[in-house]
Amino acid sequence: MYIQEGRAIGTGLSNTNTIISIQGTTTTYAARVCADYSITVNGITYSDWYLPSSDELIRLYRNKTAIGGFVSQSYWSSSEKNDGYAIEVNLSNGAGGDARKDTNLKYVRAIMAF
Repeated sequence: MYIQEGRAIGTGLSNTNTIISIQGTTTTYAARVCADYSITVNGITYSDWYLPSSDELIRLYRNKTAIGGFVSQSYWSSSEKNDGYAIEVNLSNGAGGDARKDTNLKYVRAIMAF
C-alpha cells in the first residue's frame, strides 16, 4: 500500500514510522534498519534514529564533507514516489531519482534530530 510520504526537511521521522507501521517488523528494509539502530557513547545510548526524507538527504549531500562517512553512491530516502518506487539521492552529485523498492540495493544513512 502506497502512502504519500513527505519530502521536506523534518518529515523523515514521520515517514519512517509510517513505513514501519505498514511493513511491520518481520523483514529487513531501510526504514527499519535506521529505526533499530542504536549506539552508546560515553555511557549515553542514542536510539532515536530514522531514515531521512529526500530533502534531508540533499541537505546531508550539501554538508557531506563536514559530516563525513559517505560513499559516492545512491542512498535510500524515506520519501516515496509511488507504490513501487522510493526516492534515492546520489551522494556523489546530489541528484535525486527513484528506484524500485523491492529490487534495488542502495546505501542507508540513519539520522536523528538534535
